Amino acid sequence: MCYCQYKMHTPMKRVLYYIFFALSTLFFKSSFAQPSELISFQYYFDNTLNGWTNSFTHFSLSSFHQEKTDSFENIEYMDLKDIKDFYSIYKPALTFSPDRNQFIDIYSYWLNLEKEGKKIVSYGGEADQAITLSNLKTKKWTRIAFRGTTERIQEVIWLTNWKFILAGVRADETSLGKSRPVIYIGDTYLKTLKCFVSKNTKIFQKTSGYDSPKLLKLKIVEK
Repeated sequence: MCYCQYKMHTPMKRVLYYIFFALSTLFFKSSFAQPSELISFQYYFDNTLNGWTNSFTHFSLSSFHQEKTDSFENIEYMDLKDIKDFYSIYKPALTFSPDRNQFIDIYSYWLNLEKEGKKIVSYGGEADQAITLSNLKTKKWTRIAFRGTTERIQEVIWLTNWKFILAGVRADETSLGKSRPVIYIGDTYLKTLKCFVSKNTKIFQKTSGYDSPKLLKLKIVEK
């Protein structure tokens, strides 16, 4: 009796094993074939961020993968009581959320500009860069990230009132003087920055570089 039961159940066990193996393989492949989260934002890279994407050779969002997720530094930056003086210099270069309750500043720390009459003057700035987030509603202004000389955020856009994109460059470790793209998806609710980098080693920023139209509005005079 036991021998017969064994012979009857073994083929079924094999069938179930192969089905399980096939499903596991499909799941494994599909989990690694997932497109980058950035693909859902293709419209913005083709339009609002078109100038930035065109500053690279062979740029393609499909070549990006998530490298890491950082939390906001959440370090106090400036007092909003001084906002009028700050606006008098930097307001054209700030990136406001759709509801205008928040703005992101990527310039004031490293450019360190001054107002002389009607001119905005630069006497040189810092090598490092602070990315700051100001919430005009809660009256909080904080530094959410800090970048050294090997990385520079060049452009910012808001996707919603709580989500934004930071687009920039990172010095390539293998090619002296060349920079590769780096993209962050920021979330003010989660207080996180998801970092995405490209797997395509042929993507470099062109020698002409990139200057945001918002930065050019400042019409900075070098001293």
